[in-house]
Amino acid sequence: MLKKCTLSFCVTLLLACSSTSNEVPWKKMIIAPSEENYSFAETQLIKNPACDTGWYSDEKFYNDLYSLIKMVRDGNVYAFKIGTMISKCVDGGALGDLHRAMGVFYEDNPQVFFEVAHDSKKTKEELKSMIIIIPLETTDNFPLQINTLRKRLAILSSFKEKLSSETYEYLYEALNTRVDFIQSLYDYY
Repeated sequence: MLKKCTLSFCVTLLLACSSTSNEVPWKKMIIAPSEENYSFAETQLIKNPACDTGWYSDEKFYNDLYSLIKMVRDGNVYAFKIGTMISKCVDGGALGDLHRAMGVFYEDNPQVFFEVAHDSKKTKEELKSMIIIIPLETTDNFPLQINTLRKRLAILSSFKEKLSSETYEYLYEALNTRVDFIQSLYDYY
């Protein structure tokens, strides 16, 4: 006997059954962000942790990657979690764009940022990249770049007691160094 299912469960089941190897693991979550679709994507990514499915290097999947990156930037927690899972599979400009989006996510939701980063065992070097790469719209606007980094520094300061001293000091120094560098450029020009 079939039991009545919720609409979201039925949609998830339908999407899961229609999954092909010709799409990224998070495709369903992009279409319909939900806990169920996130769980589906997470399961698929856990099955293939070595980035061996080819989606990360196939040009036809870039729209899906950049849809995910946009979702991270827009503050979607599920997208951020998936982003932390796939960050080792992307490189170059795509990795920079992912980290840039994660930096914006950090500004809006630092508690989740640090919880997910901790759970996914992100290194202090990865965290540094995420919080010092600033949005493209700050390009050629030194005061905005400095203000963005100072805002991130203030956020970091509020987590001093929650992070290991080594991680906190590393990130604090990285942000301060970046602020000083941009300030020196601003003063020069």
